[in-house]
Amino acid sequence: MATVEHFTRALSADYFTEKELTSLIGCSSDKWHVTILKEMIDNSLDAAETVTQAPVIDIKIEYDGTLTVTDNGPGLPEQVVDGSLNFESFISDKNGKVAPTRGQLGNALKCLFAVPLVADGMAHAEINSQGLLHDIKITFDQLTGNPIIARETKEVEVYSGCFFKIHEFFKSRLEKTENGKKWVEYTGNDIEKAVEIFSLINPHAEFHLDLAGSERTFWGTQYINKWTADKPLIPHWHSNQQVKNLLQLTFNNLGNIPINKFLSQFNGFKQSSKQKTVCDGINRSSSLGIEAILNDDGVLSVMLHTMKDLSRPIKPGVLGGLVFDHVRKYWYEEKFEIFHKKATGYTTEGRPFTLDVFVQQMTEPSYGDPTIGLNNSVLIDGDISDLDHVLDDVKIDWSDPIRVLIHICTPYVEFHTKGKNSISLDPNIFTALEKKLTAAAKSWTKLKKKKLKEKKASVKEKTADVKIQSVVPLPSDADGLKAFADTLKQIQETIDFKAGARGWCYMLEDAIKLNKSDFSKAMDRISLCRKNGLLPWDFTAADSNREMICGDHSIDKRSPDVFFDDLILSMQSKHSEYHPVNLHDFIDVSIAVAVEKIELVELFRPICELYHVPLFNTKGWSDINSRCKLLLYFKEMEQQGKQCRLLYCGDHDPGGLNISGTLKDNLKQLEQAMGFSSDFVHVERFGLNYDFIQEHGLSWIENLDTSNSKTSSLDDPEHADHMKTYVQDYIKKYGVRKCEANALVVKHEAGRQLLTDTILKYIDLEQILEYEQALALEQEKVKALLMAKFAA
Repeated sequence: MATVEHFTRALSADYFTEKELTSLIGCSSDKWHVTILKEMIDNSLDAAETVTQAPVIDIKIEYDGTLTVTDNGPGLPEQVVDGSLNFESFISDKNGKVAPTRGQLGNALKCLFAVPLVADGMAHAEINSQGLLHDIKITFDQLTGNPIIARETKEVEVYSGCFFKIHEFFKSRLEKTENGKKWVEYTGNDIEKAVEIFSLINPHAEFHLDLAGSERTFWGTQYINKWTADKPLIPHWHSNQQVKNLLQLTFNNLGNIPINKFLSQFNGFKQSSKQKTVCDGINRSSSLGIEAILNDDGVLSVMLHTMKDLSRPIKPGVLGGLVFDHVRKYWYEEKFEIFHKKATGYTTEGRPFTLDVFVQQMTEPSYGDPTIGLNNSVLIDGDISDLDHVLDDVKIDWSDPIRVLIHICTPYVEFHTKGKNSISLDPNIFTALEKKLTAAAKSWTKLKKKKLKEKKASVKEKTADVKIQSVVPLPSDADGLKAFADTLKQIQETIDFKAGARGWCYMLEDAIKLNKSDFSKAMDRISLCRKNGLLPWDFTAADSNREMICGDHSIDKRSPDVFFDDLILSMQSKHSEYHPVNLHDFIDVSIAVAVEKIELVELFRPICELYHVPLFNTKGWSDINSRCKLLLYFKEMEQQGKQCRLLYCGDHDPGGLNISGTLKDNLKQLEQAMGFSSDFVHVERFGLNYDFIQEHGLSWIENLDTSNSKTSSLDDPEHADHMKTYVQDYIKKYGVRKCEANALVVKHEAGRQLLTDTILKYIDLEQILEYEQALALEQEKVKALLMAKFAA
């Protein structure tokens, strides 16, 4: 008889590989340490609040990277330490408990041991709590895939609170320099920022931070009335599934306890009479063990319904929230007012919530991302789904001199990651957030509009001061050419891309009222200014198809020693050039962007780089090589099961609006050569539709001229395409005029937003984040190899 062998995998492996640990913690490895520290602070605060109204948290990080967190809570029970060292089971005191508490990772203690083990090969911890000192050392057996745990426990003098030390926890975040050790990649700043935000949203707590000898204290300023972790559970906050999860958690931790003991965890159910009423409702004895009802969904539904009938909902006010006076002390800026808006209410599921929004203008740009607090904890590099759209609506940009604090208290939030740093808000909470953020930012947006008007007026005034002829200067007019070149330089300072000669004509049309009839002359004068030195020779965008691609190397004037030092220095960042994964491994759609004008290549390049989308300069598709490369790219993507989309931006003219069919025809010509059907490629034209042109005031050209040798205009009956349906339909709808894609350079911000909106129809920002995290993990491996090789 044949024997079937089944592959088994130890659960502990989930904690001791970089990939799995990243998934458990919910962020890339460069944020592990701060995220786990955040979880430790969460747990310390939750514990301390059960015995004191004034938690005190000490965080110390020594020069060797050792982390110590001390609190004045009740201490860590021995059974919790035992559970945290059992990597074959999931132990959590929060899974199933629906309450507005802080620590949400569930396995934070396990991950705390795992981080130094994965990063440095060993974990050494000391836990001094409730009269016991636990000395724990952990290594990992690569052969068996199991951790090797050495633990010594001895009695010590009773210590109030909990003392938790992880030796060299931050070791991998330190690097040696000539002057000693320093933090890698702003780790120290991240730690200080996290503690500062904790203090900001916990006005009752006191924090002491010793960061490698640099000490700072964050004082608590006042007591707040908030929901603490020791409060009874509320039936109205739980769903049927959450009660089932809680039963399983209770069974795992306490065993088959009686139903009445389980019910006593809930608010209002300490009395045996109410416990009996619930048990009568489900036709079960109150002394019966919970295992009997654990998997009976019908009984659990009736039980929860009865509990809700016998108890009252909790009002939002008891959840607490932030206090304006405390935030004002932290955000003190004499010049600027703080705008605070508060909201309370109930979610669509009937759970209470409180919401606080603070907005303040700053002297210098400092906004970046808003600070987001949830249940008096901080989301490390966290985000709220669709919050960016709200910020856009209220005209808040990442570069604005403004800071935003959002804090939410509610019993239940839907998280997207295991590390609990990305959330979706209930529609009622999100609506309240949208309203309050808009109201708080109202004064700022008014001020911003005023400043923009003043800036435009100032630019207009400066432009008026420049004495330039609106007519293109003659080649012999030296003063006119210099003024012409100065205007171009002045415009270049306001944009972050290079334009081609014709693109510059559109910008001159907007700046000095250049006539379209003078475009050819202006292009000639730009060329002349580049030749005679009035403009840099590389002032206009280069045609990559005409760049010099071979020849002798440029002369290196560095000495061999300097060259070698520079080479070693450059190797420190070489790992960033390693790209073993592709964005399309994380999405179902394969996208490429095609443009016909060189200006659009430069204009769209930052957006395409940001979203990792290939960008092609089609130039009318006269080049077979370009078309074949595009088909080859889509062929590879289609073989991976991706939907292929070519996004095209070109002129608004008869040919441009008919481009989808034209491009498909041009690609179809090469199907036999490439062994790939263009039917798999969906061509989508975006941009430069009539509404966009009118909204942004782009310039029309009053003709339909083409390169036809016999007659240049499509409105001429002699033109070969004049009677074609697409031409006649265009003339009837838009008249004898067109708008070239080059015109987008005048409204370059709108052009980039147009491309962004089009791309984001197919790519989710979270998918990009997943890709970048996966890529960062692989690049870190190369970085580690480089460091090891050079060290050897």
